[in-house]
Amino acid sequence: MKKFLPAFILLLILTSCNPVFASEKKPSSVPALRGEDLIGEIKTTRTVFDNGLTVLVSEIPTSPFASVFVLVKTGSVTEGKYLGSGITHFVEHMLFKGTDKRAVGEIPAQVNSAGGSINAQTGKDHTIYTITLPYEEFDVALDVLSDMIVNPRMGSEDMEKERKVIIAEMRMHKDNPERELARMSFENVYRFHPYKYEIIGEESLFRKVSNEDMKDYYKTHYSPNNMILSIAGNVKTDEVIEKAQKAFENFERQRYIQRNVAQEPEQIGERRMEMAYPVAVARMSVGFTGVRLLDKDLFPLDVLAIILGYGRSSRLYSKLYDEKNLVYSINSSNYTPVDKGVFEVECVLEEKNAEETIEEIVGVIETLKEKGISKKELEKAKRWVLKDYIFGRQQSSQLAGTNAYDEAFAGDYQFSKRYVEGIEKVTTEDVLRVAREYLNRDKMSVSILKPQIEKAQDVVDSQEVKVPQTNKYVLDNGITVLLREDHSFNVATIRAAFNGGLRQEQEGLRGISSMMTSLWTKGTKSFGSSKIAELSESLGIEYNSFSGRNSFGISLRFLPQDLNKAFGLFKDTIKSPVFPEEEMPQIKEGMKASIRSKKDNIYSYADQALREELFKENTFKYDSLGTVETLDAIKRDDILGFYEGFLKGGNLVIAVFGDIDEQQVLKDIKRDFGFINKGSVDLKYTYEKEMPGAKENDLELDKNEAIVLFGFQGPLLDGEDRFGVEVLTEILGSSFNGRIFNVVREQFGKAYTLGGDYLPSKDAGYISLYVKTSPDNVEKVKGLVLGQVNDLRMNVVKDKELSDIKMHLKGVYKRNLETSYDLSFVSLLDQLYGFGYDYYEKYDERINAITPGQIKELAVKYLEPEKMAVVTVRPKKEEVVK
Repeated sequence: MKKFLPAFILLLILTSCNPVFASEKKPSSVPALRGEDLIGEIKTTRTVFDNGLTVLVSEIPTSPFASVFVLVKTGSVTEGKYLGSGITHFVEHMLFKGTDKRAVGEIPAQVNSAGGSINAQTGKDHTIYTITLPYEEFDVALDVLSDMIVNPRMGSEDMEKERKVIIAEMRMHKDNPERELARMSFENVYRFHPYKYEIIGEESLFRKVSNEDMKDYYKTHYSPNNMILSIAGNVKTDEVIEKAQKAFENFERQRYIQRNVAQEPEQIGERRMEMAYPVAVARMSVGFTGVRLLDKDLFPLDVLAIILGYGRSSRLYSKLYDEKNLVYSINSSNYTPVDKGVFEVECVLEEKNAEETIEEIVGVIETLKEKGISKKELEKAKRWVLKDYIFGRQQSSQLAGTNAYDEAFAGDYQFSKRYVEGIEKVTTEDVLRVAREYLNRDKMSVSILKPQIEKAQDVVDSQEVKVPQTNKYVLDNGITVLLREDHSFNVATIRAAFNGGLRQEQEGLRGISSMMTSLWTKGTKSFGSSKIAELSESLGIEYNSFSGRNSFGISLRFLPQDLNKAFGLFKDTIKSPVFPEEEMPQIKEGMKASIRSKKDNIYSYADQALREELFKENTFKYDSLGTVETLDAIKRDDILGFYEGFLKGGNLVIAVFGDIDEQQVLKDIKRDFGFINKGSVDLKYTYEKEMPGAKENDLELDKNEAIVLFGFQGPLLDGEDRFGVEVLTEILGSSFNGRIFNVVREQFGKAYTLGGDYLPSKDAGYISLYVKTSPDNVEKVKGLVLGQVNDLRMNVVKDKELSDIKMHLKGVYKRNLETSYDLSFVSLLDQLYGFGYDYYEKYDERINAITPGQIKELAVKYLEPEKMAVVTVRPKKEEVVK
């Protein structure tokens, strides 16, 4: 919204076909909410070293982590004589390829073995390197990151290997419809400014980048006076400043690099660009020339974006989705980078609806320009901004990233706070003014990615905080309630989960669980769909439903002063859902579009095919969305019966975590949930027979790249081998330091995307390994992967390798529990599945107990070549016309 944020920073949530927000009763008016009422100060210190390096340190005493980020003020727009080559992104990759004291592969391995994660991202205006790990391992993060930045090796041989990796990445980008739409819309909006160039570069220019070019570019742009070091987490400022000064003491200041890029002239006429692409449904972007990050109109334009396209009560959603049925999803955003940005409306739709959709978008905008906005809409937008600010500061990584970006491009690490204050000052007149000034047709650029025509045959502050604890209560009717009073942050969460989901569906009604949860939040007996959406968005309540293989449920995240309203909606949704029949056609069409779109993603397509090879009885073989035929068969009575069949006290767990009064919440739950009858549900279990022999399936898809997936049946969710197989899968498939990664990518540069996964369910388990690669390397990759599988079956894993993988798994697991919102979900499902709400506390113990000998035994037991399925998807062969 306020700026172009890196992917690791929490953004305002975009609306999809499913309702995601709700609230309770009609308030007389939406209460205004001031930022200072809720924003707790986090101690942040800014220091500038003699060499020009700016250092930001934020203390979060309650965090179990430390995040160390380095932002370099160079991106794809500052490439100068290398413009369009992607050299910035190339340098980012090469900084992972070793230093004078660390060989190739040691950088991610060392971070992973410390229980951390390391990543990097190149943007239009910046490059950022990130490490987050347990705070006790802070020294590892600082040592690794400073070594990468100051002493990169950038050898010629490694460079050529990585060049192949990036070329493969370029081709994979072309297989991603969202990336293609973004590329096309940037080219359409920017005709002169280098924002028009892809960050990854143009392949022909990229191939010309030499080792000398790379070292020259690094030396020019990677200087301490062009960087921000941002640290956040459970650290002491004086200590980390001293350590940082020592780590960067030999990093010398360079000449200041003046930013000098061509600016975009004023657009004076409507533009249009279309491209045929192998997708099932079209994607469209409607962009208007916007403003830069530091423009005064940033604030009212961001408010305007929320009013037009955030949430189900937004004007665009109400008109184009609810009323006109023209789109499957629609949202608006205000992109404000260093230079002039774009106010954009994006939607997914059928190609035949494109022209009418454009006119309706313009019509909604013109109506707003004529009649203005209400004070209620303005307050809703302001509350959304404040909610996003609070939700986006709970994790050390979020804070480190935000501080770095704000310091680099706003000149003030507290810009995000100033931004909230700026939003609070916006008036209805301000919003009307910017709508009239910027959202005009002569400044509009339309970009459409449309389906190809098929061929005929292709039918907190720093005070000490009391450590919170979770308490379990069982009501008289059997409902289990988990409560965790935690005042660390001004956020609260309510969740409910039932045993159910895909495993319990009838054969002819596949997809009913997903459809039910999509309709679940569409309305209750007390509130219609539009009223729920309008009320919820005015308060900034996040309201989601979910449906999985073993369960389904709902969740609400909200500011603590809205607890009563959130709780009222929570109760009404469980007690009196309507599952409105009039909403079903749209939900069905959206689900059908998603089913058709599976072919747009080569991994999803191949993964579904692999499941069908491995599982002939178990529900792992089914798509959670069902099929077009089963969706057509589902009636409202089916959905109501499906839901009511699981509404038993012994089948429900409720969790309320965060800034709450535990005893008051317990009292409210006892009072309001007595309507649920006592009892349990007879659940279906469909156990899979062992595969009689190996299976292989070769498929074709209209893509440039290929993918190979290897699958095995694995242990159940409550099986004794569960944690050992989790470690085993990570040894092979870790995307940073797994064996397949090291052999396939690091040694041969044959692929860019690869990994492994283990998904345990109550009646089956699924192990998969995958590699995306170029078509001509498929057979080589198969041999390499199978070689690693066989090696794990034949030889005992070394202690160091096993120890590093364990540290990595434990670090990832802890990161997934960092906020009360995340922890509530894990505790909820663990309790529902019979493990106990505190099952997560023994995760480290269970992982640590795995021995090298056990890994070999498990590999022999589960990774049998005779019980393996392999699916390969290659590009379609060109047909020869005679």
